[in-house]
Amino acid sequence: MSSNSNNQQCESDRLQLWQGKWTNQQIGWHESDVHEAIRQYEETLLFPDTTTTKRILFPLCGKTVDMAYLATKYSDQLQIVGVDGVAQALKTFVKEQEHLKLEKQVDNNRWMNSNLELLQSDFFQMTEEQYAPYHHSFDVIFDRASLVAISPSLREDYVQVCRTLLKPNGKIMLIVIEHIAGDIMAGPPFSVTHEDVMRLYSHQDWVESVQLLEDQGEAKRNQVSTDMVSRYYWIQCK
Repeated sequence: MSSNSNNQQCESDRLQLWQGKWTNQQIGWHESDVHEAIRQYEETLLFPDTTTTKRILFPLCGKTVDMAYLATKYSDQLQIVGVDGVAQALKTFVKEQEHLKLEKQVDNNRWMNSNLELLQSDFFQMTEEQYAPYHHSFDVIFDRASLVAISPSLREDYVQVCRTLLKPNGKIMLIVIEHIAGDIMAGPPFSVTHEDVMRLYSHQDWVESVQLLEDQGEAKRNQVSTDMVSRYYWIQCK
């Protein structure tokens, strides 16, 4: 079997679960409101300087309303790219956010307007040469449900894809959940502990610092549910 065939099979295996969930509308992870981390940190950390245009990436974006919120509020200051392997997720976003007037492109796997692009792609293939225009092009990666969505065996690969896409001095807003009761190995969403985050990011030679912003596991504040707590991290790259 050719290398290309192997890659296509891996992509199919990775995306099959999510395609099924979208087909059956089992999308309980989707939030109808803007994530509180954006509202809390958009002016102090995410976009403190709006005098120059910034590029922000939403990996495994689904149909998150966070993209619509930022594209509307920062129409002249942000270039936003959302990546998802499931076409139905992106088509649903385009339909529900029709005021953004996203147009399908001739390559058939992208929708765009002046400051928002949706790309249908397996995120793990974005280190490949065909995606070179995206390499080292993002100022910020906003990860609110990506690391927790993938199999733990893929986390190291995921981190390296992020490295490929971030600019020097880029930043990552990382939001994870940890299971504190029940089957802690269940997922998705998969449990990500503080130790997991530090192991994945703090020793990378391209990471300057990893800052814990919100630790709802420590104080048991604002729990996502009785079984899970969330943590926010701000990762500064060199």
